[in-house]
Amino acid sequence: MIITVLSDRLGNQLFQYAAGKALAVQNGTEHKLSSAYYQKDSVKDAYELKHFNINETFVTPKELKRYTWTKDSIIYRILRKIYPKKTYFEPSFEYDPHFKNLGNDVCLRGFWQSYKYFEGIGPLLRDEFQIRPKLEGKNLEMAKLINTTNSVAVHIRRGDYLKKQHQEHYEICSLAYYQNAIKLLSEKMEHPTFFFFSDTITWVKENLSPNHPHHYIDFNTGENAYDDLRLMSLCKANIIANSTFSWWGAWLNAHTDKTVIAPKKWFKDPSISLDDLYPEGWIRL
Repeated sequence: MIITVLSDRLGNQLFQYAAGKALAVQNGTEHKLSSAYYQKDSVKDAYELKHFNINETFVTPKELKRYTWTKDSIIYRILRKIYPKKTYFEPSFEYDPHFKNLGNDVCLRGFWQSYKYFEGIGPLLRDEFQIRPKLEGKNLEMAKLINTTNSVAVHIRRGDYLKKQHQEHYEICSLAYYQNAIKLLSEKMEHPTFFFFSDTITWVKENLSPNHPHHYIDFNTGENAYDDLRLMSLCKANIIANSTFSWWGAWLNAHTDKTVIAPKKWFKDPSISLDDLYPEGWIRL
């Protein structure tokens, strides 16, 4: 059995699920999820994989005890380093080449933010990451417009990155980055139409208004953030932020001739390589 310990929001959950699923398929074993992280009141609504076409099988508390120390106190954090049971902790941000040799009986803890963990099961994941709720209302109208234009999804993430605890670790994509990316695609594509997605859409409206048809997607909230992801994936090109959410919007874009523009800088620490994060062909600006 492969157990994936889930945490954080949708973009991270998709990476975690994808890596665990790939290891389970490789070893011909079952894949189960641990959603214990979401038992806390502050994040109980953050589990979002339920909206996707995945095989949603949860590990039982009894099963989980065989693989990991379920408590998270300082004592248990020390203990799990000495005796991790059957839990494998992600060693770094970069792709871990030892991952594929972990076997068929392990609990995975980490973020696994590299396409290399699951590139062998791309078609399966594209099927499982189909969103179950049907398109309706404004999202259906926007999807029709996206499908009938040379559509470009532009994702801007600022909200939580402006908080002090995140400013120390993450870059904020500059206005110049977006302006240069829009310019590049305006020259590359005929009659592009831009679709803006953001957690600070007011700032976007005030600062980004290209000389091409454009639309601001301001009607989806945290409860149906998956609709933003779906609309981004329908576009013919993507300009992403340093965000796993828009990374998946671009990866799930099924157009074979798609263009994806991504930021050169993701973290404040320049020593962290992004080579394992971006698939071949994505343009870095």
